Amino acid sequence: MRVVSGHIARNTIARLMLPDSQLDRRMGAVTLRDHQAEGVSRILDALEHYGGALLCDEVGLGKTYTAAAVAKHAGPAVVIAPAALTMMWRDSLARSGLSSPVISTERFSRSEVAACNAALVIIDEAHHLRNNRTARFRNVAAYIGRAKVLLLSATPVHNRRSDIVSLLSLFLGSRAGDLDPADESRCVIRRRFTSLNLAEVPARVYCDPVVSAVPDEIRRMLLALPPPVPPCDGDECATLVQFTLLRQWASSTAALTRGLKTRIARAKALVTALQAGTFPTRKEIDAWITPEMDVQLGFAELLASPGGSSDLLSAVRAHEAATTKLLRCVENMPSSDAWRANHLRNLRSRYPDRKIVAFTQFASTARALYSRVKSDGRVGLVTSGRCEIASGCVSRQDVISRFAPRGTGCKPPPERESIALLITTDLCSEGLNLQDAGVIVHLDLPWTPARIEQRIGRIARTGSSHREVFIHSLRTPAIEEELLRLDERLRTKEALSNTLGASEPSPCVSIAEANEQVRKLLREWKRDGVGDLQIPVAAIIESSRNCFVAVIGDESCRELVSDHEHGLSADPRIVLQRLHSFGCVDFPAESSDLHAVIDRIRESINQRQLESRLRLADRDSSFRKFVSREIQHVASSIPAHRRAVAAVQADQAREALCGFHNIGQEVRILNLSREGRDSEGWLREVAALSGDNRKAEPSVRSGFQLLAILVGQVRRRSGATSS
Repeated sequence: MRVVSGHIARNTIARLMLPDSQLDRRMGAVTLRDHQAEGVSRILDALEHYGGALLCDEVGLGKTYTAAAVAKHAGPAVVIAPAALTMMWRDSLARSGLSSPVISTERFSRSEVAACNAALVIIDEAHHLRNNRTARFRNVAAYIGRAKVLLLSATPVHNRRSDIVSLLSLFLGSRAGDLDPADESRCVIRRRFTSLNLAEVPARVYCDPVVSAVPDEIRRMLLALPPPVPPCDGDECATLVQFTLLRQWASSTAALTRGLKTRIARAKALVTALQAGTFPTRKEIDAWITPEMDVQLGFAELLASPGGSSDLLSAVRAHEAATTKLLRCVENMPSSDAWRANHLRNLRSRYPDRKIVAFTQFASTARALYSRVKSDGRVGLVTSGRCEIASGCVSRQDVISRFAPRGTGCKPPPERESIALLITTDLCSEGLNLQDAGVIVHLDLPWTPARIEQRIGRIARTGSSHREVFIHSLRTPAIEEELLRLDERLRTKEALSNTLGASEPSPCVSIAEANEQVRKLLREWKRDGVGDLQIPVAAIIESSRNCFVAVIGDESCRELVSDHEHGLSADPRIVLQRLHSFGCVDFPAESSDLHAVIDRIRESINQRQLESRLRLADRDSSFRKFVSREIQHVASSIPAHRRAVAAVQADQAREALCGFHNIGQEVRILNLSREGRDSEGWLREVAALSGDNRKAEPSVRSGFQLLAILVGQVRRRSGATSS
């Protein structure tokens, strides 16, 4: 062990943990930035060891081209993305010199898709799969098959901590909920502009929200609505109906009007059916209502199931009458939409040289405001059902390219044909490059801060020509704010999203965030590194506590660890605390001090090897325990003359269980066991998992060596020198 100065030890640790990338940054017409190239290297490492990775960089950091570079090295690949982004993905892949199939996420909601033959599946906006109880999730899991998985989402956590566990299970299977912090920090990559020091990203300027006054009579009538009667196959919570109508009211008069007409149409359809002595399902009611909220004529006796009662009929009529009265009241009062349209005009006057994008949750709001301001000129509308400019309906791509030619890589149109104000639903809040704009307007507030961040990220991103972007919002009225508690809900969910990667609720920084802060410090340590890397090295420096950090590993894997209680810890949160405690003053390194610490580290390495192996056996998932029992049962039930062969297959199957498997593979094995397939065939299926899965290795493998150590000591000595 070579004793060096604190400066050399810090630099050596940084160079060991942040090796220079050897990747070719050129891909067709695209050149990767430094942070993108680093991300590619980290993702490739995670794919090799865990079979997948979750890249949840902040909006605007270029996840698309990072994923394309991963596909170049780990492909052939297939991309799953929302339908609105499939064209963008094809264009981005073409610019990168790649060609891969692109499938819409929505396709998996409709039917099963045969398992792919690709080596890599890239899933964009992966948060659409955060609910593992949906048909979409099950179909995607089955489609992945044996492929590796790269998940992309700037906002993986929307409502609860289980969101991220569901996503990780797409490549980690049932072990997703029981990852060590060190493993989690390697397969979950979360970087922010602040941690990367990117100067070209515009600053965000939040302007004071504007609040409009609304009549109190509408509030009282909304709260007094009789509860709706649900269809025979469903439930309809009265509170949820009220909240939905309140959200529509907060968005626009047009949205509330549309919501009330929908309620009335459903009530009329239900009344017609109940009068005929039937009680329809939700699907039957929806089929009877036209997009214009008219009820189609039909023979309810033939089209719906028998049922119903006079009490139900009276309840439906009461709800219909109260909703109709409320609709008449809304129609007879001044519309708030004129005020909203005038506010957009004022913003255009305030920012004459900046393009503006206005987001809303409701298509009714977007259409209503567009109809009021389209005569002003250079206005565009984008909703899921309609895209329009002054000359009429056009394609979505045409509207976006006229509004953001720079962001979409298109030729700028003549000024008279360009769009300066884009009114859109949240359809455009994901995946699009709208950085030509310098102003964003929240016409209403969504339920989650993730959606707000997605909206802002369309314009506050790399490649913007603006030094700052301005963010405006039209807030819900104070009286409605009291009902919805929308601000409180958003703050709660934002705090939840900030715990991304945290293994337990904690006021401290999350695992993913701590890992990026550690890497940021290491980048600062690495700046002055020159010459050949000589290891092992050791140094003792001043510190606010007695502690150490060390690099252990071999040629293929290195780990940054620190002291923790009586052993070692690779938890980035603990390592970060140790790094912050270090000072800049060297202490003369006494051999007895260093030998004591080195002996402690080597003893801890041996202890961790044992504990890791025991933990792998002790923390086996329910899937592994079930399959292990099945292997034992199947092997013992095979006829005696075949048991020698079966024993070999059983050993191979047990070895296969030591790896990480995605949720689709686990479901396939469980289904095979339930189908009663022949015993040896089932063993072969389980054993086949070993050929394409990563080993669940101990946290510290045999052969790990101590490569560098930095020891911090509290005591001061007269011979201390600055490093």
